[in-house]
Amino acid sequence: MSTSTIPPVLREVVVQADPVRAFTAFTAELGRWWPRATHSVAAERARTVTVDAGVGGAIVETDDTGERHLWGTISVWDPGVRVVFGWHPGRPAEEATEVEVRFRPEGTGTRVVLEHRGWERVDIGAARRARYDDGWIPVLVAFAAHADAP
Repeated sequence: MSTSTIPPVLREVVVQADPVRAFTAFTAELGRWWPRATHSVAAERARTVTVDAGVGGAIVETDDTGERHLWGTISVWDPGVRVVFGWHPGRPAEEATEVEVRFRPEGTGTRVVLEHRGWERVDIGAARRARYDDGWIPVLVAFAAHADAP
């Protein structure tokens, strides 16, 4: 593991929903908008992604055979404000980084800020971070389209 500090990935989007609605769209409805075809463990075999609400809740992908792939575990659950979770899709839990998603009122909508950090805790952290730098963009685009839908 690296001992240097690797900067977090920071991405944000503004959605036309209040913070509680944006939080619900990001968490409880994640399976309705997550781009499984490009951002999953099982790729074209991925069928669902679920988030178990609350601290200790799991983020799980289920494929077409019924196999479950743990992506992460929630460590902070503050509806309408923030959610924090370990993140290790397709990797052992010991290799988890950390994602924090914050929801802040902005005008008539919400600014959603995603911070993906903890890269120094994993082997080849800088290389993994580089993949996520652009990887979060289509995720947030899909989320915004869902959150903005009537």
